[in-house]
Amino acid sequence: FPVTIDHSEDYTTFIEKTNPELGDFVFIDPPYTVKNAKMYYKQTIIDFSELKSTCDRLDENGVMFMVTMNDDLEIREIFKDYIIHSIKKHSNLSLKRGYIENEIVIVNYEIS
Repeated sequence: FPVTIDHSEDYTTFIEKTNPELGDFVFIDPPYTVKNAKMYYKQTIIDFSELKSTCDRLDENGVMFMVTMNDDLEIREIFKDYIIHSIKKHSNLSLKRGYIENEIVIVNYEIS
């Protein structure tokens, strides 16, 4: 279903308003961990344990989800119950031209 997203809302408000159901897909792109704060505008502190609980509820309701994050051992530990893919991406936000960042994609379904 088409959804208009208010970018001033956080993921919890969005999920409460849209109430995703079995077969729906939710993409969550939270602010990256604090160690990368200098690279991102308006850094917000996220409780990743709460984010994990939200993902658990989505999973229990048959909702597919994808979370993208910078690669961080603590986040890998929190989300260890899910499938974690490692990717490398070129960053335009770094002061170093051609800098490659390690990121993770966390999902509750197989990506083929």
